Amino acid sequence: MEEKIKQEGRVVFTSWTNIEAKTGEGQIVSLSCRPDEIDEVKEFFRSKVCNVMSPETSKVKGKGGFHQYTRYDIYQHRYAGGSGYIEVLEIKNPPENSCGFIINEYKPYDRSFFTEWNKIEDAITAFDSCWGSCANDEVFPKMDGFKRLVYCNELTPWFYAVGEEEIIGDYAFPQGLQDDPVYRVGKKFVVYDQVDKISKIKTCMGARVFLSRDTNSPNRISHHRFVYWDDGSMYDGSYCYSEHPPRPINENEEWITKAIGYFYQLLSGKKTSFSVKFTNGDEFVGKIKPTSKLPCAAGRYDLKVTIKGGEVLEGYVDFKPKPEAPDIVKAVMVNYEKKGIEVEKVEVVGSKVAHGGKKWAGVYYQP
Repeated sequence: MEEKIKQEGRVVFTSWTNIEAKTGEGQIVSLSCRPDEIDEVKEFFRSKVCNVMSPETSKVKGKGGFHQYTRYDIYQHRYAGGSGYIEVLEIKNPPENSCGFIINEYKPYDRSFFTEWNKIEDAITAFDSCWGSCANDEVFPKMDGFKRLVYCNELTPWFYAVGEEEIIGDYAFPQGLQDDPVYRVGKKFVVYDQVDKISKIKTCMGARVFLSRDTNSPNRISHHRFVYWDDGSMYDGSYCYSEHPPRPINENEEWITKAIGYFYQLLSGKKTSFSVKFTNGDEFVGKIKPTSKLPCAAGRYDLKVTIKGGEVLEGYVDFKPKPEAPDIVKAVMVNYEKKGIEVEKVEVVGSKVAHGGKKWAGVYYQP
């Protein structure tokens, strides 16, 4: 059937998609068009249109206790709040190649993220069964209907774009971030990650400089640069972070930096193995060969401890491997020895390994 037909002097679209286009003045507009005419429509707005009415910014609809502003038509199906919040969103008019069924989880002191789902029912089911969990970024990917997980951290997810903010990848891109002479959009840098404590390769999403007056010297103006990365993290360019400033990555250096990062994680106990593939098909594999098969990963362990005399104690222990106690059994024995109690047997009856925790004691300790 023809994609569009004329009806009473007007064009009727029988199939269409939502897109965003940019006018000749750089203004962002939301519209719908035929799927096979996306490029043509975008080029028309860029070359023929100077300015149009801006997309309307309004609050998210729904019954939750917290509604943000957005330029999209969004309904909030579920909401739960505490120190942060988690919500189920249905975006009625997502742009092309964007998912309209979202679980958004904001954590003020952790890594915020959102997940995409095949249909809104899948997102609601996942929320209803797991909304109180503290590790949904591990739980959600294992559930039916899950599509993708995106960490946001310091950046705003695309569906909370307002006004004329541009969508770059998965994030709302405020005006002014693309003007920095050093931290250009799309350029790769070697960045010392403040969370994982290792160097990583990150793509710059732009930077912004803020001016502030010194309280002791009002005439003195300080410049503070904040750089935003593609994983949602941010670099604060003030003096307290100058020990590990980002640096542009050199040509052919990317794979070397990644390999060093993997090896650093292995030495510090974050990994037990890693591999690096070379262009000729060869592969380097490095792994730890433990001297003991006892549980050594960081986490919470349910235990039965038999002390001298036959008494059995039951409970749980939050364990993190250390050089003097590289596994859970050694840690329990060392702890009781300090109290003058002799342990005859330690039995592990259950465990929950910590997300991102140490896998073994490591050869040295990070401060």
